[in-house]
Amino acid sequence: MKTVPFLPLLLCFGILLAGCVQLTPPEPTPTIAIPPTSTQPVPTETPIPPKPTPTETLIPTATGTPSPISPVTLLVNVDQINLRRGPGRLYEKIETYQKDSPMYAFGQAPGGEWLLVRTEEDLVGWVASEFMLAESKTDSLPVFNTPDGFLVTGKVVGPDDSPIPGVVFAIHQGAENLGRRVDAKTDALGIYYAFLPPGSGGTWIADIVGISCDSPIVDADCEYQGTFSSMSSEVELPQTAPFVITYQP
Repeated sequence: MKTVPFLPLLLCFGILLAGCVQLTPPEPTPTIAIPPTSTQPVPTETPIPPKPTPTETLIPTATGTPSPISPVTLLVNVDQINLRRGPGRLYEKIETYQKDSPMYAFGQAPGGEWLLVRTEEDLVGWVASEFMLAESKTDSLPVFNTPDGFLVTGKVVGPDDSPIPGVVFAIHQGAENLGRRVDAKTDALGIYYAFLPPGSGGTWIADIVGISCDSPIVDADCEYQGTFSSMSSEVELPQTAPFVITYQP
C-alpha cells in the first residue's frame, strides 16, 4: 500500500520497520492529508515511577483458544528497522536490523499493524507490519495482548453504523511534543489501536490526520466530501471507553 506524509504534523518514521520473502513489496496506499484541528495547550503527563529496564522481552498471552502456530517468514523491507519491546514506536528498542534481515512472525497485536516476531538470534519483539514483506498472509496469526502499557482505541462508523476502515489517527501530547506520537489506522471493523508504553500517563490527543485512498469513503480521485462528528478527541490514561466517531457522507 502506498502512503504519503499526511501533514506537517506527521513525523516520518524512516528507520522503523520490516520486509517479506520473495515477494514484490506492496505499494504504499496514497493518503489524503487532513489539516490538524487541535488547539489545546500541550498537556502535562502524570508522573509515574519508571520500571526497571527488563533483561528480556516477555511473550504476551494470546487471546482466544490456544492452537498450533505456523510462523510466517518475514524480510525487513526498509533500510533499517527497530525491534521493540512492545507494539508501538514509543516502546524501548531491543535491536536494529538491516534491509532483508529475516524474522519469523508468530503473532500480531489487535488491529494487525504490529507483529510479534522472533529473530535468528532468538530475540523476541515487535515490528510494524507495514514495513515487512511476508511469504504469506499474517492476518490469521493469533492476536496477542501486551500486558504492559496503555491502549488508546476508538471506532469510526457510517450513519448506518457500518465500519469505516482506512482512517488514520495521530495520538500525541500536543504540537510541541510530537516526539511522543504514534499513528494508527482503522481496520476492517473500523477500529484503531494505538499502544503506549508504561509511564505514558496523562492526557493524550487523538486527531484524524488522513484517509487511505483504499478507504470506502473516498472516490477514484482519492477525495471525500463527507464530515466527521469529531476530528479530535482527548483521552486521559488509562482510557475507560473507546471513542466512537461518525462519518456523514
